[in-house]
Amino acid sequence: MTALPPFAAAMSRVNVAVMATLSNALASIGGGEPLPVLFDADYVVADVGIAGMAATSPAITLPTASVPTPATGQTVALTTGDGVSIWRSAEHHPDGAGLSVLLLERTA
Repeated sequence: MTALPPFAAAMSRVNVAVMATLSNALASIGGGEPLPVLFDADYVVADVGIAGMAATSPAITLPTASVPTPATGQTVALTTGDGVSIWRSAEHHPDGAGLSVLLLERTA
């Protein structure tokens, strides 16, 4: 295995430290080992004609290196302070700086 360039290695260390310090949930993706993630279920309002429609946009942020292949269609068991919930990964958005956002959809 080749070593990462200095900046990439530093970025990887920072991403791991951020996840370890700021994570608010654990996610087991595709039956893998639980890893610390940032879970967010932002409230959004979509324009639907004159009226708006409220919804949430659940997502997890994690190191891109931890995202399995394929990234979409994976079962995600998410453990938060509210217990365990089961989701499916719907979209994968890598940020190009070593972190990825997986958009989630409820399975049940």
